[in-house]
Amino acid sequence: MQYTCAYFPNRDMTLEQAQVAKLHHVCRKLELKPGDTVVEADCDWGGLARFMAKHYGVNVKAYNISKKQIKYARFRAEKENLSEQLEYILDDYRNIHGYFDVFVSVGMLEHVAIRDYSVCLPVSL
Repeated sequence: MQYTCAYFPNRDMTLEQAQVAKLHHVCRKLELKPGDTVVEADCDWGGLARFMAKHYGVNVKAYNISKKQIKYARFRAEKENLSEQLEYILDDYRNIHGYFDVFVSVGMLEHVAIRDYSVCLPVSL
């Protein structure tokens, strides 16, 4: 189950199918390619990062401030043999640094004050 809404390109889809469709929709919009480096701000339980690594062959650094969510995300990554592609980092998104091919955050902006938008949005679009 994903935190944010599902995507129903076909009205006969189940909720589970629509959530998978949303993950693919996000990944296509990001134009992911195998080997890309991705940083995710506020990864929640780690589902999107695992999905990107498993289905698109990318390497992900995913940030979150919840110890419980990071612990669970690491457990699932290990269980699904994705640990080499995923790094779940217990830290605030404002501490992200480095160079990445892709930045993603789904469902976080509603929690960010307008004054902090410049911290989490790319410099140039």
